[in-house]
Amino acid sequence: MGRAAAARRARLPVGLALLHGLGLPSPACAQVYLGLDAALTSPYVWRGVTRANGWVVQPECFMSVRASDGFLSGGAWASDELRRASPGDLSDLGPGQRGLAELDYWGQASWSLGLMQAALGAIRYTFRGTGPTAARTPVDNTTELYMDVRAISKYVVPGVALWLDVDRVGGAYIEGSATVPLLANPLAAPFIALITHAALGYTLGQEVNIRDPAQGAYFARAGVTHVDLAVSGDLTLHPLGVPTVLRIEAHTQFSADPATRPTTADPSDARRSVKPWAALALRLSPTIVSW
Repeated sequence: MGRAAAARRARLPVGLALLHGLGLPSPACAQVYLGLDAALTSPYVWRGVTRANGWVVQPECFMSVRASDGFLSGGAWASDELRRASPGDLSDLGPGQRGLAELDYWGQASWSLGLMQAALGAIRYTFRGTGPTAARTPVDNTTELYMDVRAISKYVVPGVALWLDVDRVGGAYIEGSATVPLLANPLAAPFIALITHAALGYTLGQEVNIRDPAQGAYFARAGVTHVDLAVSGDLTLHPLGVPTVLRIEAHTQFSADPATRPTTADPSDARRSVKPWAALALRLSPTIVSW
């Protein structure tokens, strides 16, 4: 949930892989889903980079159409900083500001390829910061194309995702991951799952360009950015017949790139190589049409 793990958009293939691996039934025929979710996180971490170290709420709405083994999906996602940032805080809006910092729009197609799940999509990032103190303003708006491929397995779900910036920043970010369900009760209600996840980030072309410092950049150098180890607990309920998932995530990140090390604006934090963070998420996904 949220963008902390950098793979927010390709969640449908991940979910289907886990459903198949655990032996759970998946919907048949053509169906339309309306999804609503929200994550509460502190700090807000994106691809290993701490974007805001205060509390942030991240709501999202999306619609998915399923036909046979594929999905067409689209939605909007927002990041809202709940408290005014102090001069020592990291914030997309900048010191003294709070409120909507980012609003993104995305679309993707995902489908089954035998023992694999794949997705292709695009994201449009728009930022709401104003003034010279804001970390991200409309000048930083950009667009990415992405591809995500994951295996279907009961025990280990390996995957790799590629994001290619085709606008302001350029270059690519690649993330390899492995998801391991430790505990699940597919035959009982409510459905409870304990899941571990490991991810390794790598960037090529999204680092600072010393020949053109004006070019946008997310990282300080090319290569490995960070390693993220996470554990999450899912509780799935069906109040009023609507599938509802409550998720608690805990992360421990090992930072390699200098841009992924800081946890506040204090220069001494740039030396830290380990940072923990957590998120609480709630998702509702009713089926609104089925035929």
